Amino acid sequence: MPAAMEASLSLSQQSTPQGSSSFFVSLLQQCKSAADCRHLHHQYLLHSLHATPFVSNHLVQTYGIFASIEDTFCVFATMPRRNIFSWTSMVVAYARHGLGVCSINKMLTLGKHIHTYIHLNGFDCNAYVGTALIDMYGTCGCVEMARAAFDAIRAKDVVSWTAILTVYAQHDEGATALELYIKMKNDGVLANDVTYCSVLNACANLADLEVGRRIHADTCTLGFWSSSLVNNAILNITALVTTYAYAYHGHAKHVVRLFAKMKQEGVKPDEVTFTSLLSACSHAGLIDEASRNFRSLKEDQGVARTMEHYACMVDLHGRVGQLGEAEELIREMPFPPNHVIWEIFLGACRMHKDMEHGQFAAEQVLQLAPDKSAPYVLLSNLYASEGKWEEELKIRKLMIERGVQKQVGCSSIEVDGVLHHFMVRDRSHLRTEEIYAELERLNLEMKAEGYVPETNQVLHDVEEELKEQLLFYHSEKLALAFGLVSTPRGTPLHVVKNLRICSDCHTAAKYISKIRGREIIMRDYNRFHRFKDGLCSCGDYW
Repeated sequence: MPAAMEASLSLSQQSTPQGSSSFFVSLLQQCKSAADCRHLHHQYLLHSLHATPFVSNHLVQTYGIFASIEDTFCVFATMPRRNIFSWTSMVVAYARHGLGVCSINKMLTLGKHIHTYIHLNGFDCNAYVGTALIDMYGTCGCVEMARAAFDAIRAKDVVSWTAILTVYAQHDEGATALELYIKMKNDGVLANDVTYCSVLNACANLADLEVGRRIHADTCTLGFWSSSLVNNAILNITALVTTYAYAYHGHAKHVVRLFAKMKQEGVKPDEVTFTSLLSACSHAGLIDEASRNFRSLKEDQGVARTMEHYACMVDLHGRVGQLGEAEELIREMPFPPNHVIWEIFLGACRMHKDMEHGQFAAEQVLQLAPDKSAPYVLLSNLYASEGKWEEELKIRKLMIERGVQKQVGCSSIEVDGVLHHFMVRDRSHLRTEEIYAELERLNLEMKAEGYVPETNQVLHDVEEELKEQLLFYHSEKLALAFGLVSTPRGTPLHVVKNLRICSDCHTAAKYISKIRGREIIMRDYNRFHRFKDGLCSCGDYW
Protein backbone atom coordinates (compact mmCIF):
# COMPACT_ATOMS: atom_id res chain seq x y z
CA MET A 1 0.00 0.00 0.00
CA PRO A 2 1.41 3.50 -0.85
CA ALA A 3 3.18 5.14 2.08
CA ALA A 4 1.12 8.31 1.76
CA MET A 5 -2.08 6.31 2.19
CA GLU A 6 -0.61 4.40 5.14
CA ALA A 7 0.43 7.65 6.84
CA SER A 8 -2.92 9.30 6.28
CA LEU A 9 -4.94 6.38 7.60
CA SER A 10 -6.34 7.85 10.80
CA LEU A 11 -9.94 6.95 10.32
CA SER A 12 -10.78 6.87 13.99
CA GLN A 13 -9.92 10.54 14.30
CA GLN A 14 -12.64 11.60 11.90
CA SER A 15 -15.21 13.61 13.81
CA THR A 16 -18.36 12.01 12.31
CA PRO A 17 -19.34 8.72 10.68
CA GLN A 18 -20.07 10.65 7.52
CA GLY A 19 -16.61 12.17 7.65
CA SER A 20 -14.89 8.84 8.18
CA SER A 21 -16.89 7.31 5.29
CA SER A 22 -15.97 10.11 2.91
CA PHE A 23 -12.34 9.95 4.00
CA PHE A 24 -12.29 6.16 3.51
CA VAL A 25 -13.77 6.41 0.01
CA SER A 26 -11.20 9.05 -0.93
CA LEU A 27 -8.46 6.61 0.13
CA LEU A 28 -10.14 3.79 -1.84
CA GLN A 29 -9.83 5.89 -4.96
CA GLN A 30 -6.05 5.93 -4.50
CA CYS A 31 -5.74 2.10 -4.43
CA LYS A 32 -3.54 0.61 -7.14
CA SER A 33 -4.45 -3.05 -6.65
CA ALA A 34 -6.84 -5.45 -4.94
CA ALA A 35 -4.23 -5.91 -2.21
CA ASP A 36 -4.32 -2.16 -1.48
CA CYS A 37 -8.10 -2.27 -1.30
CA ARG A 38 -8.07 -5.32 0.93
CA HIS A 39 -5.52 -3.76 3.31
CA LEU A 40 -7.48 -0.52 3.53
CA HIS A 41 -10.71 -2.45 4.11
CA HIS A 42 -9.02 -4.38 6.92
CA GLN A 43 -7.85 -1.17 8.59
CA TYR A 44 -11.35 0.23 8.35
CA LEU A 45 -12.76 -2.81 10.15
CA LEU A 46 -10.00 -2.72 12.79
CA HIS A 47 -11.15 0.76 13.75
CA SER A 48 -14.60 -0.76 14.43
CA LEU A 49 -16.21 1.60 11.96
CA HIS A 50 -19.64 0.68 10.69
CA ALA A 51 -19.71 -0.01 6.96
CA THR A 52 -22.40 2.29 5.63
CA PRO A 53 -24.14 1.57 2.29
CA PHE A 54 -22.01 4.40 0.86
CA VAL A 55 -18.79 2.64 1.92
CA SER A 56 -19.98 -0.83 0.90
CA ASN A 57 -21.01 0.39 -2.54
CA HIS A 58 -17.57 1.82 -3.18
CA LEU A 59 -15.90 -1.32 -1.86
CA VAL A 60 -17.92 -3.40 -4.33
CA GLN A 61 -16.99 -1.02 -7.12
CA THR A 62 -13.27 -0.95 -6.27
CA TYR A 63 -12.90 -4.70 -5.74
CA GLY A 64 -14.70 -5.17 -9.04
CA ILE A 65 -12.29 -2.91 -10.87
CA PHE A 66 -9.38 -5.05 -9.69
CA ALA A 67 -11.16 -8.32 -10.61
CA SER A 68 -11.17 -9.51 -7.01
CA ILE A 69 -14.43 -11.38 -7.53
CA GLU A 70 -14.61 -13.22 -4.21
CA ASP A 71 -14.05 -9.98 -2.26
CA THR A 72 -16.60 -8.20 -4.44
CA PHE A 73 -19.28 -10.78 -3.79
CA CYS A 74 -18.43 -11.05 -0.08
CA VAL A 75 -19.05 -7.33 0.48
CA PHE A 76 -22.15 -7.37 -1.71
CA ALA A 77 -23.67 -10.42 0.00
CA THR A 78 -23.26 -8.97 3.49
CA MET A 79 -24.85 -5.61 2.70
CA PRO A 80 -28.09 -5.20 4.70
CA ARG A 81 -29.51 -2.87 2.02
CA ARG A 82 -28.65 -2.59 -1.65
CA ASN A 83 -29.54 0.19 -4.06
CA ILE A 84 -29.16 0.63 -7.82
CA PHE A 85 -25.50 1.61 -7.36
CA SER A 86 -24.85 -1.67 -5.49
CA TRP A 87 -26.45 -3.83 -8.13
CA THR A 88 -24.89 -1.96 -11.03
CA SER A 89 -21.40 -2.24 -9.50
CA MET A 90 -21.91 -5.95 -8.88
CA VAL A 91 -23.20 -6.73 -12.36
CA VAL A 92 -20.46 -4.69 -14.03
CA ALA A 93 -17.83 -6.49 -11.96
CA TYR A 94 -19.11 -9.92 -12.91
CA ALA A 95 -19.77 -9.00 -16.52
CA ARG A 96 -16.18 -7.76 -16.85
CA HIS A 97 -14.46 -10.48 -14.88
CA GLY A 98 -16.64 -12.78 -12.80
CA LEU A 99 -18.62 -14.63 -15.49
CA GLY A 100 -15.44 -15.20 -17.40
CA VAL A 101 -13.89 -16.68 -14.27
CA CYS A 102 -16.93 -18.91 -13.84
CA SER A 103 -16.49 -20.12 -17.42
CA ILE A 104 -12.78 -20.76 -17.27
CA ASN A 105 -12.85 -22.57 -13.95
CA LYS A 106 -16.17 -24.37 -14.59
CA MET A 107 -17.60 -22.70 -11.47
CA LEU A 108 -21.13 -23.54 -12.53
CA THR A 109 -22.66 -23.28 -9.06
CA LEU A 110 -21.29 -19.79 -8.53
CA GLY A 111 -22.31 -18.86 -12.06
CA LYS A 112 -25.90 -19.90 -11.41
CA HIS A 113 -25.90 -17.97 -8.15
CA ILE A 114 -24.75 -14.85 -9.96
CA HIS A 115 -27.33 -15.42 -12.68
CA THR A 116 -30.07 -15.49 -10.03
CA TYR A 117 -29.08 -12.05 -8.74
CA ILE A 118 -28.84 -10.75 -12.30
CA HIS A 119 -32.26 -12.13 -13.24
CA LEU A 120 -34.04 -10.89 -10.11
CA ASN A 121 -32.96 -7.35 -10.94
CA GLY A 122 -33.62 -7.48 -14.67
CA PHE A 123 -30.05 -7.23 -15.90
CA ASP A 124 -30.16 -10.45 -17.93
CA CYS A 125 -31.92 -8.60 -20.74
CA ASN A 126 -28.72 -6.61 -21.32
CA ALA A 127 -26.79 -7.93 -24.34
CA TYR A 128 -23.40 -7.52 -22.67
CA VAL A 129 -24.39 -9.39 -19.52
CA GLY A 130 -26.47 -11.96 -21.42
CA THR A 131 -23.60 -12.82 -23.73
CA ALA A 132 -21.34 -13.42 -20.75
CA LEU A 133 -23.97 -15.79 -19.35
CA ILE A 134 -24.18 -17.64 -22.67
CA ASP A 135 -20.42 -18.08 -22.69
CA MET A 136 -20.37 -19.28 -19.09
CA TYR A 137 -23.13 -21.85 -19.55
CA GLY A 138 -21.75 -22.98 -22.89
CA THR A 139 -18.29 -23.56 -21.45
CA CYS A 140 -19.82 -25.53 -18.60
CA GLY A 141 -21.80 -27.70 -21.03
CA CYS A 142 -25.25 -26.36 -20.08
CA VAL A 143 -26.69 -25.78 -23.55
CA GLU A 144 -30.30 -25.27 -22.43
CA MET A 145 -29.27 -22.67 -19.85
CA ALA A 146 -27.16 -20.91 -22.47
CA ARG A 147 -30.21 -20.76 -24.75
CA ALA A 148 -32.36 -19.41 -21.90
CA ALA A 149 -29.78 -16.64 -21.33
CA PHE A 150 -29.84 -15.86 -25.05
CA ASP A 151 -33.64 -15.73 -25.21
CA ALA A 152 -33.71 -13.30 -22.27
CA ILE A 153 -31.68 -10.68 -24.18
CA ARG A 154 -33.96 -8.00 -25.58
CA ALA A 155 -31.73 -6.37 -28.20
CA LYS A 156 -29.65 -9.24 -29.56
CA ASP A 157 -26.50 -8.08 -31.37
CA VAL A 158 -24.09 -10.03 -33.56
CA VAL A 159 -21.94 -10.91 -30.53
CA SER A 160 -24.81 -12.55 -28.64
CA TRP A 161 -25.97 -14.38 -31.78
CA THR A 162 -22.44 -15.62 -32.42
CA ALA A 163 -22.09 -16.75 -28.80
CA ILE A 164 -25.17 -19.00 -28.92
CA LEU A 165 -24.31 -20.31 -32.41
CA THR A 166 -20.88 -21.28 -31.08
CA VAL A 167 -22.41 -23.10 -28.11
CA TYR A 168 -24.62 -25.23 -30.35
CA ALA A 169 -21.81 -25.90 -32.85
CA GLN A 170 -19.43 -26.97 -30.07
CA HIS A 171 -21.98 -29.33 -28.52
CA ASP A 172 -22.84 -31.25 -31.71
CA GLU A 173 -26.17 -29.52 -32.23
CA GLY A 174 -25.38 -28.29 -35.72
CA ALA A 175 -28.99 -28.38 -36.94
CA THR A 176 -30.07 -25.94 -34.23
CA ALA A 177 -27.07 -23.71 -34.98
CA LEU A 178 -28.08 -23.52 -38.65
CA GLU A 179 -31.72 -22.79 -37.74
CA LEU A 180 -30.55 -19.90 -35.57
CA TYR A 181 -28.25 -18.65 -38.32
CA ILE A 182 -31.23 -18.44 -40.68
CA LYS A 183 -33.30 -16.66 -38.02
CA MET A 184 -30.42 -14.27 -37.41
CA LYS A 185 -30.37 -13.38 -41.11
CA ASN A 186 -34.14 -12.96 -41.18
CA ASP A 187 -33.91 -10.61 -38.20
CA GLY A 188 -31.52 -8.41 -40.17
CA VAL A 189 -28.41 -9.03 -38.03
CA LEU A 190 -25.26 -9.10 -40.15
CA ALA A 191 -22.88 -11.93 -39.32
CA ASN A 192 -19.15 -11.35 -38.82
CA ASP A 193 -16.21 -13.64 -39.56
CA VAL A 194 -16.40 -15.29 -36.12
CA THR A 195 -20.07 -16.08 -36.74
CA TYR A 196 -19.24 -17.78 -40.01
CA CYS A 197 -16.55 -19.89 -38.38
CA SER A 198 -19.16 -21.26 -35.97
CA VAL A 199 -21.72 -21.82 -38.70
CA LEU A 200 -19.22 -23.63 -40.93
CA ASN A 201 -18.23 -25.83 -37.98
CA ALA A 202 -21.91 -26.66 -37.56
CA CYS A 203 -22.02 -27.76 -41.21
CA ALA A 204 -19.02 -29.99 -40.58
CA ASN A 205 -20.74 -31.55 -37.56
CA LEU A 206 -23.76 -32.34 -39.73
CA ALA A 207 -21.64 -33.58 -42.64
CA ASP A 208 -23.72 -31.20 -44.78
CA LEU A 209 -21.53 -30.07 -47.67
CA GLU A 210 -24.40 -28.50 -49.62
CA VAL A 211 -25.34 -26.12 -46.80
CA GLY A 212 -21.65 -25.38 -46.36
CA ARG A 213 -21.49 -24.27 -49.99
CA ARG A 214 -24.48 -21.97 -49.54
CA ILE A 215 -22.91 -20.38 -46.46
CA HIS A 216 -19.67 -20.00 -48.41
CA ALA A 217 -21.68 -18.04 -50.97
CA ASP A 218 -23.02 -15.84 -48.15
CA THR A 219 -19.49 -15.02 -47.02
CA CYS A 220 -18.52 -14.01 -50.55
CA THR A 221 -21.62 -11.84 -50.93
CA LEU A 222 -20.82 -10.03 -47.68
CA GLY A 223 -17.17 -9.50 -48.59
CA PHE A 224 -15.49 -11.91 -46.18
CA TRP A 225 -13.33 -13.44 -48.91
CA SER A 226 -10.27 -11.71 -47.41
CA SER A 227 -10.89 -12.89 -43.84
CA SER A 228 -8.30 -15.44 -42.73
CA LEU A 229 -10.77 -16.91 -40.21
CA VAL A 230 -13.39 -17.56 -42.87
CA ASN A 231 -10.86 -18.75 -45.44
CA ASN A 232 -9.40 -21.29 -43.02
CA ALA A 233 -12.88 -22.56 -42.16
CA ILE A 234 -13.78 -22.89 -45.85
CA LEU A 235 -10.45 -24.57 -46.61
CA ASN A 236 -11.08 -27.20 -43.96
CA ILE A 237 -14.82 -27.74 -44.32
CA THR A 238 -14.70 -30.24 -47.23
CA ALA A 239 -12.19 -32.40 -45.43
CA LEU A 240 -14.07 -32.02 -42.17
CA VAL A 241 -17.42 -32.93 -43.72
CA THR A 242 -15.95 -35.99 -45.40
CA THR A 243 -14.26 -37.02 -42.17
CA TYR A 244 -17.44 -36.66 -40.16
CA ALA A 245 -19.48 -38.51 -42.78
CA TYR A 246 -17.14 -41.50 -42.63
CA ALA A 247 -17.01 -41.36 -38.84
CA TYR A 248 -20.78 -41.30 -38.37
CA HIS A 249 -21.27 -44.09 -40.87
CA GLY A 250 -18.81 -46.32 -39.04
CA HIS A 251 -16.01 -46.30 -41.62
CA ALA A 252 -13.22 -45.64 -39.14
CA LYS A 253 -10.43 -46.90 -41.39
CA HIS A 254 -11.53 -44.48 -44.10
CA VAL A 255 -11.31 -41.70 -41.53
CA VAL A 256 -7.76 -42.72 -40.64
CA ARG A 257 -6.72 -42.78 -44.30
CA LEU A 258 -8.42 -39.46 -45.00
CA PHE A 259 -6.73 -37.91 -41.98
CA ALA A 260 -3.33 -39.03 -43.25
CA LYS A 261 -4.12 -37.64 -46.72
CA MET A 262 -5.14 -34.29 -45.23
CA LYS A 263 -1.76 -33.95 -43.57
CA GLN A 264 0.08 -35.01 -46.72
CA GLU A 265 -1.67 -32.31 -48.72
CA GLY A 266 -0.78 -29.65 -46.17
CA VAL A 267 -4.25 -29.15 -44.66
CA LYS A 268 -3.59 -28.57 -40.98
CA PRO A 269 -6.03 -30.53 -38.80
CA ASP A 270 -7.64 -28.58 -35.99
CA GLU A 271 -9.23 -29.69 -32.73
CA VAL A 272 -12.54 -30.51 -34.47
CA THR A 273 -10.80 -32.77 -36.99
CA PHE A 274 -9.09 -34.64 -34.16
CA THR A 275 -12.40 -35.02 -32.35
CA SER A 276 -13.86 -36.65 -35.45
CA LEU A 277 -10.85 -38.95 -35.80
CA LEU A 278 -10.87 -40.01 -32.15
CA SER A 279 -14.64 -40.51 -32.22
CA ALA A 280 -14.38 -42.76 -35.26
CA CYS A 281 -11.62 -44.78 -33.58
CA SER A 282 -13.73 -45.06 -30.44
CA HIS A 283 -16.69 -46.52 -32.34
CA ALA A 284 -14.45 -49.06 -34.08
CA GLY A 285 -12.24 -50.05 -31.14
CA LEU A 286 -9.06 -48.71 -32.77
CA ILE A 287 -7.26 -48.17 -29.49
CA ASP A 288 -3.71 -48.05 -30.83
CA GLU A 289 -4.57 -45.55 -33.59
CA ALA A 290 -6.53 -43.32 -31.21
CA SER A 291 -3.88 -43.45 -28.48
CA ARG A 292 -1.09 -42.56 -30.90
CA ASN A 293 -2.95 -39.53 -32.25
CA PHE A 294 -4.10 -38.47 -28.79
CA ARG A 295 -0.48 -38.48 -27.57
CA SER A 296 0.71 -36.53 -30.61
CA LEU A 297 -1.93 -33.79 -30.37
CA LYS A 298 0.06 -31.18 -28.51
CA GLU A 299 3.60 -32.41 -29.08
CA ASP A 300 3.50 -32.99 -32.85
CA GLN A 301 0.38 -31.20 -34.08
CA GLY A 302 0.34 -28.11 -31.87
CA VAL A 303 -3.31 -28.67 -30.95
CA ALA A 304 -4.33 -28.42 -27.30
CA ARG A 305 -6.31 -31.34 -25.92
CA THR A 306 -9.91 -30.41 -25.28
CA MET A 307 -12.67 -31.87 -23.15
CA GLU A 308 -14.07 -33.50 -26.32
CA HIS A 309 -10.76 -35.27 -27.01
CA TYR A 310 -10.67 -36.70 -23.50
CA ALA A 311 -14.33 -37.71 -23.82
CA CYS A 312 -13.54 -39.74 -26.95
CA MET A 313 -10.66 -41.52 -25.23
CA VAL A 314 -12.69 -42.25 -22.10
CA ASP A 315 -15.45 -43.60 -24.34
CA LEU A 316 -12.98 -45.78 -26.26
CA HIS A 317 -11.45 -47.38 -23.18
CA GLY A 318 -14.87 -47.74 -21.57
CA ARG A 319 -16.34 -49.56 -24.57
CA VAL A 320 -13.67 -52.26 -24.50
CA GLY A 321 -13.97 -52.67 -20.74
CA GLN A 322 -10.76 -50.87 -19.77
CA LEU A 323 -12.47 -48.96 -16.98
CA GLY A 324 -9.25 -48.49 -15.02
CA GLU A 325 -7.58 -46.79 -17.99
CA ALA A 326 -10.68 -44.67 -18.57
CA GLU A 327 -10.74 -43.51 -14.95
CA GLU A 328 -7.02 -42.75 -15.03
CA LEU A 329 -7.57 -40.51 -18.06
CA ILE A 330 -10.27 -38.62 -16.17
CA ARG A 331 -7.95 -38.16 -13.17
CA GLU A 332 -5.10 -36.77 -15.29
CA MET A 333 -7.19 -34.24 -17.22
CA PRO A 334 -5.77 -30.69 -16.91
CA PHE A 335 -9.26 -29.35 -16.21
CA PRO A 336 -12.15 -30.55 -14.05
CA PRO A 337 -14.20 -33.20 -15.88
CA ASN A 338 -17.69 -32.07 -16.83
CA HIS A 339 -20.88 -34.10 -16.51
CA VAL A 340 -20.50 -35.46 -20.06
CA ILE A 341 -17.20 -37.17 -19.20
CA TRP A 342 -18.65 -38.80 -16.10
CA GLU A 343 -21.81 -39.75 -17.99
CA ILE A 344 -19.72 -41.54 -20.63
CA PHE A 345 -17.85 -43.36 -17.89
CA LEU A 346 -21.13 -44.25 -16.18
CA GLY A 347 -22.43 -45.68 -19.46
CA ALA A 348 -19.34 -47.90 -19.70
CA CYS A 349 -19.87 -49.06 -16.10
CA ARG A 350 -23.48 -49.90 -16.99
CA MET A 351 -22.33 -51.84 -20.08
CA HIS A 352 -19.78 -53.87 -18.12
CA LYS A 353 -21.87 -54.07 -14.92
CA ASP A 354 -19.26 -52.42 -12.71
CA MET A 355 -21.41 -51.38 -9.75
CA GLU A 356 -18.67 -49.77 -7.64
CA HIS A 357 -17.35 -47.45 -10.34
CA GLY A 358 -20.86 -46.86 -11.65
CA GLN A 359 -22.17 -45.54 -8.33
CA PHE A 360 -19.21 -43.16 -8.00
CA ALA A 361 -19.63 -41.92 -11.58
CA ALA A 362 -23.36 -41.37 -10.99
CA GLU A 363 -22.61 -39.27 -7.91
CA GLN A 364 -20.34 -37.03 -9.98
CA VAL A 365 -22.91 -36.56 -12.75
CA LEU A 366 -25.76 -35.89 -10.32
CA GLN A 367 -23.64 -33.27 -8.57
CA LEU A 368 -22.69 -31.50 -11.82
CA ALA A 369 -26.00 -31.89 -13.67
CA PRO A 370 -28.80 -32.77 -11.20
CA ASP A 371 -31.51 -31.90 -13.75
CA LYS A 372 -30.35 -34.35 -16.44
CA SER A 373 -32.22 -37.63 -16.69
CA ALA A 374 -29.37 -39.72 -18.17
CA PRO A 375 -27.43 -40.41 -14.93
CA TYR A 376 -30.60 -41.47 -13.09
CA VAL A 377 -31.58 -43.79 -15.93
CA LEU A 378 -28.10 -45.29 -16.32
CA LEU A 379 -27.75 -45.93 -12.60
CA SER A 380 -31.28 -47.31 -12.43
CA ASN A 381 -30.48 -49.65 -15.32
CA LEU A 382 -27.24 -50.70 -13.66
CA TYR A 383 -29.13 -51.70 -10.51
CA ALA A 384 -31.80 -53.45 -12.57
CA SER A 385 -29.24 -55.44 -14.58
CA GLU A 386 -27.90 -56.79 -11.28
CA GLY A 387 -31.39 -57.54 -9.94
CA LYS A 388 -31.12 -54.86 -7.25
CA TRP A 389 -34.77 -53.87 -7.57
CA GLU A 390 -35.05 -51.95 -4.29
CA GLU A 391 -32.13 -49.69 -5.24
CA GLU A 392 -33.57 -49.32 -8.74
CA LEU A 393 -36.90 -48.23 -7.27
CA LYS A 394 -35.19 -45.65 -5.03
CA ILE A 395 -33.56 -44.02 -8.05
CA ARG A 396 -36.87 -43.82 -9.89
CA LYS A 397 -38.54 -42.27 -6.82
CA LEU A 398 -35.69 -39.76 -6.58
CA MET A 399 -36.33 -38.74 -10.18
CA ILE A 400 -39.98 -38.13 -9.37
CA GLU A 401 -39.15 -36.14 -6.23
CA ARG A 402 -36.74 -33.91 -8.16
CA GLY A 403 -39.06 -33.50 -11.10
CA VAL A 404 -36.61 -35.13 -13.54
CA GLN A 405 -38.30 -36.75 -16.51
CA LYS A 406 -36.80 -39.51 -18.60
CA GLN A 407 -36.55 -38.72 -22.30
CA VAL A 408 -39.07 -40.82 -24.18
CA GLY A 409 -37.71 -42.94 -27.01
CA CYS A 410 -39.15 -42.13 -30.42
CA SER A 411 -38.47 -43.50 -33.90
CA SER A 412 -39.61 -41.94 -37.15
CA ILE A 413 -39.76 -43.02 -40.78
CA GLU A 414 -40.69 -41.00 -43.86
CA VAL A 415 -43.05 -42.57 -46.41
CA ASP A 416 -44.33 -40.64 -49.45
CA GLY A 417 -43.15 -37.36 -47.99
CA VAL A 418 -44.95 -37.84 -44.67
CA LEU A 419 -43.04 -38.38 -41.41
CA HIS A 420 -44.53 -41.06 -39.14
CA HIS A 421 -43.53 -41.20 -35.45
CA PHE A 422 -43.64 -44.21 -33.11
CA MET A 423 -43.03 -44.77 -29.42
CA VAL A 424 -42.71 -48.05 -27.53
CA ARG A 425 -45.94 -50.12 -27.66
CA ASP A 426 -47.51 -47.32 -29.71
CA ARG A 427 -51.04 -48.03 -30.95
CA SER A 428 -52.00 -44.54 -32.11
CA HIS A 429 -51.20 -45.03 -35.81
CA LEU A 430 -54.07 -45.48 -38.25
CA ARG A 431 -52.47 -48.68 -39.57
CA THR A 432 -51.72 -50.17 -36.15
CA GLU A 433 -53.36 -53.53 -36.92
CA GLU A 434 -51.23 -54.02 -40.05
CA ILE A 435 -48.08 -52.95 -38.20
CA TYR A 436 -48.57 -55.39 -35.33
CA ALA A 437 -49.54 -58.20 -37.70
CA GLU A 438 -46.30 -57.60 -39.63
CA LEU A 439 -44.35 -57.70 -36.37
CA GLU A 440 -45.88 -61.07 -35.52
CA ARG A 441 -44.84 -62.45 -38.92
CA LEU A 442 -41.34 -61.02 -38.53
CA ASN A 443 -41.01 -62.55 -35.08
CA LEU A 444 -41.76 -66.05 -36.38
CA GLU A 445 -39.53 -65.66 -39.45
CA MET A 446 -36.59 -64.30 -37.46
CA LYS A 447 -36.79 -67.04 -34.83
CA ALA A 448 -36.77 -69.61 -37.64
CA GLU A 449 -33.49 -68.05 -38.78
CA GLY A 450 -31.98 -68.26 -35.30
CA TYR A 451 -33.01 -64.96 -33.68
CA VAL A 452 -33.15 -65.09 -29.86
CA PRO A 453 -34.69 -62.04 -28.11
CA GLU A 454 -32.20 -60.34 -25.78
CA THR A 455 -34.52 -60.20 -22.80
CA ASN A 456 -31.68 -58.98 -20.59
CA GLN A 457 -32.30 -55.62 -22.27
CA VAL A 458 -35.68 -55.39 -20.49
CA LEU A 459 -34.85 -53.88 -17.13
CA HIS A 460 -38.12 -54.62 -15.34
CA ASP A 461 -38.87 -57.18 -12.66
CA VAL A 462 -41.33 -59.20 -14.77
CA GLU A 463 -41.68 -62.72 -16.18
CA GLU A 464 -39.54 -63.78 -19.15
CA GLU A 465 -42.51 -64.06 -21.51
CA LEU A 466 -43.61 -60.51 -20.76
CA LYS A 467 -40.04 -59.29 -21.22
CA GLU A 468 -40.05 -60.72 -24.73
CA GLN A 469 -43.33 -58.96 -25.52
CA LEU A 470 -42.07 -55.64 -24.18
CA LEU A 471 -38.89 -55.99 -26.17
CA PHE A 472 -40.56 -56.67 -29.49
CA TYR A 473 -42.69 -53.54 -29.47
CA HIS A 474 -39.83 -51.04 -29.30
CA SER A 475 -40.27 -47.93 -31.42
CA GLU A 476 -37.53 -48.96 -33.90
CA LYS A 477 -39.32 -52.23 -34.72
CA LEU A 478 -42.69 -50.48 -35.08
CA ALA A 479 -41.18 -47.99 -37.55
CA LEU A 480 -39.54 -50.78 -39.54
CA ALA A 481 -42.78 -52.81 -39.65
CA PHE A 482 -44.68 -49.77 -40.92
CA GLY A 483 -42.03 -49.20 -43.58
CA LEU A 484 -42.31 -52.81 -44.74
CA VAL A 485 -46.10 -52.70 -45.17
CA SER A 486 -46.09 -49.20 -46.71
CA THR A 487 -43.38 -49.37 -49.39
CA PRO A 488 -42.70 -51.59 -52.43
CA ARG A 489 -40.39 -54.57 -52.08
CA GLY A 490 -36.72 -53.71 -52.34
CA THR A 491 -37.21 -50.09 -51.25
CA PRO A 492 -34.59 -48.97 -48.69
CA LEU A 493 -35.97 -48.00 -45.27
CA HIS A 494 -34.68 -44.93 -43.45
CA VAL A 495 -35.39 -44.77 -39.70
CA VAL A 496 -34.33 -42.08 -37.22
CA LYS A 497 -34.18 -42.79 -33.45
CA ASN A 498 -33.79 -39.97 -30.94
CA LEU A 499 -31.92 -42.22 -28.49
CA ARG A 500 -29.30 -44.93 -28.87
CA ILE A 501 -30.60 -48.00 -30.69
CA CYS A 502 -30.94 -50.92 -28.28
CA SER A 503 -28.92 -54.07 -28.76
CA ASP A 504 -31.94 -56.26 -29.52
CA CYS A 505 -33.34 -53.85 -32.12
CA HIS A 506 -29.89 -53.76 -33.72
CA THR A 507 -29.90 -57.56 -33.94
CA ALA A 508 -33.47 -57.62 -35.25
CA ALA A 509 -32.66 -55.08 -37.97
CA LYS A 510 -29.89 -57.34 -39.23
CA TYR A 511 -32.31 -60.29 -39.49
CA ILE A 512 -35.01 -58.15 -41.15
CA SER A 513 -32.56 -56.83 -43.76
CA LYS A 514 -31.72 -60.42 -44.72
CA ILE A 515 -35.20 -61.98 -44.54
CA ARG A 516 -36.96 -59.20 -46.47
CA GLY A 517 -34.08 -58.24 -48.75
CA ARG A 518 -34.22 -54.61 -47.63
CA GLU A 519 -31.43 -52.15 -47.00
CA ILE A 520 -32.08 -50.39 -43.70
CA ILE A 521 -30.44 -47.09 -42.77
CA MET A 522 -30.95 -46.26 -39.11
CA ARG A 523 -29.71 -43.03 -37.57
CA ASP A 524 -29.67 -42.93 -33.78
CA TYR A 525 -28.42 -40.00 -31.67
CA ASN A 526 -24.85 -41.17 -32.05
CA ARG A 527 -24.28 -42.53 -35.56
CA PHE A 528 -25.61 -44.19 -38.71
CA HIS A 529 -26.18 -47.94 -39.03
CA ARG A 530 -26.47 -49.47 -42.50
CA PHE A 531 -28.01 -52.94 -42.41
CA LYS A 532 -27.75 -55.13 -45.52
CA ASP A 533 -27.86 -58.91 -46.04
CA GLY A 534 -27.82 -59.55 -42.30
CA LEU A 535 -24.82 -57.36 -41.53
CA CYS A 536 -24.36 -53.83 -40.14
CA SER A 537 -21.79 -51.28 -41.22
CA CYS A 538 -20.77 -50.75 -37.57
CA GLY A 539 -19.51 -54.32 -37.31
CA ASP A 540 -21.64 -54.72 -34.17
CA TYR A 541 -19.41 -52.25 -32.35
CA TRP A 542 -21.15 -49.04 -31.44
